[in-house]
Amino acid sequence: VDFNADGKNYRGGPFIISAEFAPDAIGAINTWRAKGVSVDGPIETQVIAPVFRRVTGFPNVVIDDQSDGLVTPFYENAEIPATAYRIGYPYNLGSCDDVFVMPHADPSWEDHQNLLTFNQGGGFIWAACHAVSALENVDDPGDPDTDPDMNFLSERALVLWGDHGDGTPPYLYNNSEADHPIMQFMGNVDSATQNGSEQIYLPDDMGWRPSTTIAAWDPDHPDIPSESPGEAAVFAYGRGFGNPNNGLVMYEGGHDLDEDSPAGVAAQRAYFNFLLLGGIENESQPSITLDVPAAISCEPSEVSTSNSGGTPPYTTLWANDCGGSFSDPNDPDTTFTPPEVSEPTTCLIRQTVIDQCGRFNFATTSMVIDNPEITIEKEVTPNLVAPGDTVTYTIIVTNIGNVNAHLTELEDVALPAGFTFVPDSTSGLTTNNPVITSQTLTWSGDWNIPTGGEATLSYEAIVSNLPGDYLSGAATDEICVDTVVSVADTAQVTVTLD
Repeated sequence: VDFNADGKNYRGGPFIISAEFAPDAIGAINTWRAKGVSVDGPIETQVIAPVFRRVTGFPNVVIDDQSDGLVTPFYENAEIPATAYRIGYPYNLGSCDDVFVMPHADPSWEDHQNLLTFNQGGGFIWAACHAVSALENVDDPGDPDTDPDMNFLSERALVLWGDHGDGTPPYLYNNSEADHPIMQFMGNVDSATQNGSEQIYLPDDMGWRPSTTIAAWDPDHPDIPSESPGEAAVFAYGRGFGNPNNGLVMYEGGHDLDEDSPAGVAAQRAYFNFLLLGGIENESQPSITLDVPAAISCEPSEVSTSNSGGTPPYTTLWANDCGGSFSDPNDPDTTFTPPEVSEPTTCLIRQTVIDQCGRFNFATTSMVIDNPEITIEKEVTPNLVAPGDTVTYTIIVTNIGNVNAHLTELEDVALPAGFTFVPDSTSGLTTNNPVITSQTLTWSGDWNIPTGGEATLSYEAIVSNLPGDYLSGAATDEICVDTVVSVADTAQVTVTLD
């Protein structure tokens, strides 16, 4: 069992579509369900699962021209379009290719030597039937050493297909590899491999490389130990020549795995698992690092990305699911203008990148769009003065919301009658003198107050010569709030003759 969700056990390497992608995927999900694919959800409760890796792209696959008809039915069965691969030869593999597939072939040094360079550059190789033992025995004729030179997974070579017997199921499966991505299939592959000129692979007397994983094998093959020390592998995989920097190589027994049976499905699923691993393990996909604020108000905000890996140059595309817009959706550094919202709204920001080879990847992040929430207070000191004395008013603006506040205007709504502003006395947000209209003082500017922050503006005024109690308030204009935020006449000055 891989994990449990909503009381149900899941096994066999399920694919999980996270909540943020569900709206985009629902059309495909409904199509799959109509075809009988088991799809659960949406699941409302939190799912805790051992996620291996996020699948965001598909590798560039080249299928060997000699026997492409043995593998292309896999794609038809899975309804994967033919655009997901090309037909070619080992000698024309290039930097834009990620996986080479050789289901049946008679490899030669002349035609297949490029697989060495390909694998050393991180390329993945999948092979089946007698292409496997033939490949492992290919020797460079220009090398005075007569040992094979394409023994990717064996210490020296494999026993050739005509020199050993077929497999004798049932096979054993390596429980320690049960969590490996390639082995995520249901049941076994036994019957699907029982055809063709090579159903199982035996190393010569030097054995398999220590770095090679034998994931399934024939425990009682009649040619062990007389012809080979074993194991007689049905599934074998590992980094080419045991070098951790080389691409992964996988051998799968049998000639025609397109069997309409649970074993055939398992064998083909293992093949596609290998391909998906080739798309995310060999670092051929472009990588994306997003720089997007976690929360913004209604104002435009800068967003950016840095891309690496794959084959530059890149084509980028920004998208969102909340109705916002980008100044240039194809620019890695652009400006996002959010929509107007009446309540906190989560917005999914996505960037897709395609490299020169057509490899694609995407990254997503979410931001919260919210309107600022600010409070305003007004204080005055001293509160008890004589006629003509000077007092100091202080206006305090506090951001109690979840996003930055942007102020463009601050007003002392009505300086009491008989009071006069003291020129050049402003401090705090600005030192500029206000625009005075009647008894209203207005300061204009471009002020940002972070979440949880506050800003103050103080100024001096000469009080009236007439005794009495004088009250005044203040107001501010926040760019993302339609209404002016104000405070009532709470700042009181008492002018007395005593």
